Amino acid sequence: MSCYQKDIFYSCVNAAKPEGVYGATWENQWFKLFWLGGITLLMLNLGWTFKLGNINNVEKAVFLIASLILVFKSPLNKISLIGYGFIAFSILFFGALTEFSEYSWSRLGLAFTALLSLLNFFIVRPSDEDRLLILRTLAVIAPILVLYGIGLSVAGIKPLYMKDHTGAMRMGGATYPAFLAAAAYCSSIAAASLFMCTRKSFYIALVFTCLFISILSGSRMPSLCAAISSFAILFVALKSWSARAGFVMAGLLIMAIFLVTLGDQILLRFMSHSTSGRDLLWGALQEWIHYYPWFGVGFGHHHLLIPAYVTQITGTIAPHNEYIRLSAELGYPGASLFILGIVFLYFFSATNRQSADIFLAFVVTATHLLYAYSDNVFFLTYCYFGPLAYALGSGLRYSPLFIEDK
Repeated sequence: MSCYQKDIFYSCVNAAKPEGVYGATWENQWFKLFWLGGITLLMLNLGWTFKLGNINNVEKAVFLIASLILVFKSPLNKISLIGYGFIAFSILFFGALTEFSEYSWSRLGLAFTALLSLLNFFIVRPSDEDRLLILRTLAVIAPILVLYGIGLSVAGIKPLYMKDHTGAMRMGGATYPAFLAAAAYCSSIAAASLFMCTRKSFYIALVFTCLFISILSGSRMPSLCAAISSFAILFVALKSWSARAGFVMAGLLIMAIFLVTLGDQILLRFMSHSTSGRDLLWGALQEWIHYYPWFGVGFGHHHLLIPAYVTQITGTIAPHNEYIRLSAELGYPGASLFILGIVFLYFFSATNRQSADIFLAFVVTATHLLYAYSDNVFFLTYCYFGPLAYALGSGLRYSPLFIEDK
């Protein structure tokens, strides 16, 4: 029986199960509803696209409900809970000790709750059906955003491409170019993880599609991290060295053709040494780190530290360096504990401890930490879904749905 036939077989078995098993219980139906609802809100990006204001709280609330349902109905990953505890302690303990005059528990509570809406997905061992649902959803986010962006462009609502300060044209799809790149990062890892499970060549094509989308967005660090993570997963998933060599050669050839035909704007952006104003943001936060080095100013308070003139120049209050942001908000000890918690959460949420799984968990975790040096990955939804996709795929590859007959 092939993997595809097994997929159909198990789907039919689940569909025929009586009330009280997967697909029939209320928690499974409600999880699917809220998960797909959260993803839909995330992709529609209504606040920016149709100028409805900041509705991130609505999106995070839907994901929070979905994650709590998943926690309720799934066994917990006890090792991942250690990282979860480190993160919670770093936020609450150092928040209680800060002497920052504008500190607010309500502000910390909102930021902490938004964070938990994403971290909750890492502390459970979902069913194979839930893993498939999440992975298949994440794998198509980036292409859907581009198609949605084309529709918005044709309708005259938002342009598909935007010119940045370097003069390069960057594709934004239905969002900002940096957010599209984050979505492509997430989708490329999800597609690679699905190939690892199914061996369907469609997912290799989807990986390359997502990487091209990331490159067209003109975002340097997410493109690099997406390429390293997804290629590592595909390289391990391919069975023979000849297949691996062919994959590398095909990848290089496709990339060369892409750069020759569409690469002028991309190279203009990638060869730029501009920090996009990040140095101003970093400098502003580092001044506050000097005043509050031990306990910080409180999680979720960094936007209070950015001077108005810096915001006017850069057009953002996001620091684009999570290590500096966390040091300002939690102090050096709290930031270190938070990062340690992230490492535990990402690395041990992958449920299998075979050598290949350990290697890939290390690669995905390390590249995500590299990504955090230049982007806002610890509060951007798309970025969390990259490591989550690998964690889910690493367990799903050993499912009876996909284990090949000997």
